[in-house]
Amino acid sequence: MGFPPIFVDRISKGRLLINVVTGGDPVQLAGDGLHLSHDDRYDLTDEFLSVWRGIVSEKTVDFKGNYLDIKGGKLLFPPVQKPYPPLWFGGSSAAAKRVAAKHIDVYLTWGEYF
Repeated sequence: MGFPPIFVDRISKGRLLINVVTGGDPVQLAGDGLHLSHDDRYDLTDEFLSVWRGIVSEKTVDFKGNYLDIKGGKLLFPPVQKPYPPLWFGGSSAAAKRVAAKHIDVYLTWGEYF
C-alpha cells in the first residue's frame, strides 16, 4: 500500500494533485472484486467524492448512500492545500460528465465532442 494522498500533500508542501479514475476494463475490475456496471461505478465515485471532499475540508462526515455508509469520518491531519488538493478527472459518458460537473477541478478529455 502506498502513502495516503493527504500525507503526500503534506510532505510535498501542497504540490499534490489527484487524478480520479473510476474504472476501466470490467474483467480487470471483477478480478479486483468490483462487480458494478459502468453507471453504478460513477454513482459510487460520486458518493466517495462527496465524503472525501467533506473529510479533507476538515469536517466530520456522516454519510449514508447506496454504496457507502460513513459514521464520524474525519482526518487527523488536514491537507496543506485548502480546501483540498485539486481533483483531475476524465470521461466522456453522461455519467462521467455528471460526476465531473459536481466534483472535479480539472476536466481531462481526448478532444471528443461534448
